[in-house]
Amino acid sequence: MLRILLLITCLFPYISFNLLDTDTQPWSMLVSIFIIIYLSVKKKIRFPKPFRYFGISLIYVLFNLFINLLKNQTNLSEGLTSLSYYISIPLIIIAVYNINPPKNFLKFFIIIYSIWLLFGLLQFYIPNITGFIVRRQTEFSGGRGVTSLAPEPTWYSRSIILFLIFSIILYYNESINKRTFFILVGLSAFQVFILSSSITGSFYFTLVIITYGFVYFKKKKQKFYYGGFLLIVLGLIFLIGLNYFQNKRVFHYLEIAMENPSALTKLGGFNMRVLNAPMAFQAGIMDSSGLGKGVGVREEGSIYNYDFFDTEISKLDNGKAHGGLVTFIYEIGLLAFIWYVGFWKIIMYNRTINKRVRYFVLISLTLILFFESSPVNPIAAYLIGYMNNIK
Repeated sequence: MLRILLLITCLFPYISFNLLDTDTQPWSMLVSIFIIIYLSVKKKIRFPKPFRYFGISLIYVLFNLFINLLKNQTNLSEGLTSLSYYISIPLIIIAVYNINPPKNFLKFFIIIYSIWLLFGLLQFYIPNITGFIVRRQTEFSGGRGVTSLAPEPTWYSRSIILFLIFSIILYYNESINKRTFFILVGLSAFQVFILSSSITGSFYFTLVIITYGFVYFKKKKQKFYYGGFLLIVLGLIFLIGLNYFQNKRVFHYLEIAMENPSALTKLGGFNMRVLNAPMAFQAGIMDSSGLGKGVGVREEGSIYNYDFFDTEISKLDNGKAHGGLVTFIYEIGLLAFIWYVGFWKIIMYNRTINKRVRYFVLISLTLILFFESSPVNPIAAYLIGYMNNIK
């Protein structure tokens, strides 16, 4: 029962029924904490070696948070929110690692994936169908895509990309056959480019597909053929999109970007997810002697200026770097790399998985999680835990 509950709370991370005022729900983390406490009492808990890095970074995070609370540089709410960023992914990984996925995992995976697809399709005809399930969903209008079971189109597309990475692991673990795998790849492309119509999601989907080919294939000839095939497929997608789906946001902005690349800097998602990365390095390393601005600390008055395509950019969202795991650099500076090393090592930990597949997952998750809008991602955490259970 706990296995199924953990799976559902991780792979449906935004379902809230409007109970809590937060986008990513804490249910997966709470279930993980319960599992860890239960197994600890039973003396059956196991920690892989890479978790020492998470432990070291957590000691500093707790010390830093305690000092900031004493100095009134943050409040308890902000502090606990920041603390959850550092512990959420490790807690879920260790819970999955210890209790193993449920039996008939593949059946559960296909059903969950189908539910995401179903709600995405239904929203085309009934836009408010998930309004009571998911908090603060963006409106399906003005060329914006649907959100399915996520708060906004970008989050929907990101979830589907993580399911795609999961599908690749299942394929190379021989859990699914080639036919099922290619169906999942096609449906994932459809959901990202057409249903969600997310610019950021389309960009990451393309990066993940490119990364897959050039990391997995060994021979230059294979990479050449894969690159040519990919160019043809992506070209057809964009050609069809630009001619028949111009009202869709992703294809509309693609057309604008082709004419004037500087237009990208005016997109809110681009600013928040890409431009906040250099701001995090500037604030957390250059301006803080490498020690960061502090756990839970907001810097409302500061502005960082950058010049992209001859366009001046000034943004620090809500007084802090707002871009996934890069937030750690803003808060604890160079010490964030201790956490990152643990994250990278746990992905590479299970040597029974093809080394090239592990590298593919490492590069893909780094690209996605470092620049997404939240450092907490239960789907990615479950994926990593699942990888470490493959025998």
